[in-house]
Amino acid sequence: MLKSLIDLIRYSAQIQKAKTLTFDRVLFVCKGNICRSAFAAGYLKNFDTSLKVESRGLQVDREVRSPNTAISAAIRHGVDLTGHYSRPVTAHDVNGADLILAMEYSQYHNLREMFPSSKDKIHLLGCYSTASYKLCLNIYDPFGREEKDYDACFNKIKTCINALICSRNVRV
Repeated sequence: MLKSLIDLIRYSAQIQKAKTLTFDRVLFVCKGNICRSAFAAGYLKNFDTSLKVESRGLQVDREVRSPNTAISAAIRHGVDLTGHYSRPVTAHDVNGADLILAMEYSQYHNLREMFPSSKDKIHLLGCYSTASYKLCLNIYDPFGREEKDYDACFNKIKTCINALICSRNVRV
């Protein structure tokens, strides 16, 4: 929680929701692309198959399968991660997206530094959270933790995506 407060102070001037919510191509980004961003992409794809939705990681050096704990938790939330393998974020991915959503402040900041010409389309998924989540906009990595931690993480992601979809005027 202390890290969240420090990040909130550090990045609060930069953090904001997307000004326009017209998007057809969404890119979710997290650290390793095996849990959070993969789940978020799968969840959003379930709502609108016409959207092009991808997920990538900032620290991916080889293809890695989602852990079994993530796969079983995701299935309970209606998302199948069994065929997912991690992929690194590239300039091509960023250039091809209308909206890029990071899971943590540090990832948001790193993406904006790595791709300065795309900074206006890089946002924090947690900005779309409900009031009960507003203090902590980070969606922390459940990797290596218990299934209940994956469930909590995936519930927060679902809440944020539901709000994102509603703000885009898509009926949930």
